[in-house]
Amino acid sequence: MMRKIISYVATLILLIGMMGFVLNILMSMDICSYVGELPIVRVQGVVEQEDKLYIGLAEYNRIQVYDLNGHYQTYFKVENYGKDFDFTIDRYGIPSIIVVYARKKTPSFFMQNNGNQYSIKSQFPLIVERTDPFTVKQKVIEQPWYWSLWAGSIHSWFMGLCGIIVLVIVNIQIIFELGGDNCSKEEKIKLFFKKVFIK
Repeated sequence: MMRKIISYVATLILLIGMMGFVLNILMSMDICSYVGELPIVRVQGVVEQEDKLYIGLAEYNRIQVYDLNGHYQTYFKVENYGKDFDFTIDRYGIPSIIVVYARKKTPSFFMQNNGNQYSIKSQFPLIVERTDPFTVKQKVIEQPWYWSLWAGSIHSWFMGLCGIIVLVIVNIQIIFELGGDNCSKEEKIKLFFKKVFIK
């Protein structure tokens, strides 16, 4: 019974990972769009200007806008085609980007003209922290841990892979048994699903 429960959970993780992977790919290719806040992943820059915080996300081809307390407000779509980019914000709050084709390492610290520094302190959950010139630290943005699992195509792909691994491990005996049968591949697949999810 426990094996069956774990198999169902692993299958659910696999399906969520696959759905997240496809959805993230569609969003990164601008085939699908979403107007709300998306998980912060592959941060390209953090710019504080005019009581707003601009965070560039390479994965989703967008710059998300927050107030200085970390409340999401809106976003700007940018044409970086999933590639890394640098950006500036003009006096009207409009971003301008420069695509970077060969960034060696994604930055995690972002210094501002007023002396504030923003840093990505954690990925699970995602935490953006501000340190002022007097070294006072403040958590500005914290997204739920499950957003980090779903964030970007790589994270969701990895989640799906974990589901497959768990499904195989808990059903390894059935896999070995079916490996010795002299039936077709299609029959083996049917028998596997019958033994794992029905019997």
